[in-house]
Amino acid sequence: MEIDEQILIPSHLSKHLLLDQAKEPSAQLKTLLNHFKQRRTISDRVYDVMIKVDRKNFVNDETFHSPYADMPRPIGFNTTISAPGVHAETLQKLIEGLRPGAVALDIGTGSGYVAACFAELVGKEGKVYMVDHLQQIIDLAKNNIMKGNPILLKQKRIIPVMQDGRKGLPQYGPYDVIHIGGAIPSLPQEIVQQLKPKGMIWAPVGPKEAQSIIIYKKDEQGNLSEEEIMDVRYGSLCSVEEQLSGD
Repeated sequence: MEIDEQILIPSHLSKHLLLDQAKEPSAQLKTLLNHFKQRRTISDRVYDVMIKVDRKNFVNDETFHSPYADMPRPIGFNTTISAPGVHAETLQKLIEGLRPGAVALDIGTGSGYVAACFAELVGKEGKVYMVDHLQQIIDLAKNNIMKGNPILLKQKRIIPVMQDGRKGLPQYGPYDVIHIGGAIPSLPQEIVQQLKPKGMIWAPVGPKEAQSIIIYKKDEQGNLSEEEIMDVRYGSLCSVEEQLSGD
């Protein structure tokens, strides 16, 4: 495990930090999110965080011409950023657990978008552990977050951790919310044990070819319930070798 403690805010970003966060959001982004609101996919709180964490900062330059298209986009290293509609569903389903002061775990963080949204929602008193097994992806996620939400790293509301997250991150648990960003054949008991009572897990569960998003909830007695949300096709939560080979 390697925790990234060195968060440097470039002088040009630090100087304009408040100005950057106050910028008028893109008309395309507002149109997309208003569409989600009209469909009753998202609440005002989710709308606000998806405005504050601008998707365009998390999409690679080569696909920058359409950051708000409702489809997944490659980010390198044989992985993708999910479609905005999936992110909207993720945040809305987990919103009750992402209250101010909550502690969240983002396994297989990829672009860093979900971690940034979580950190905005849990506020200054909360914490989000952003886990990936490739340092290149951790660096990518940090750079993406720095473009529009650098305060999340400066205030250590997001803690980047380079580690194989397939068994979670027990040393910093338990967690109110656990987001699993890659497909798993079944939910590991080790991860269940890291969830607080009344906590929630978002996970794409199933074989490599296709999965279902399942929301797991733990009651005060430690019993786990599950709700199937939708069918998806995520890349697998796998070893470094498997990911880089594209298998």
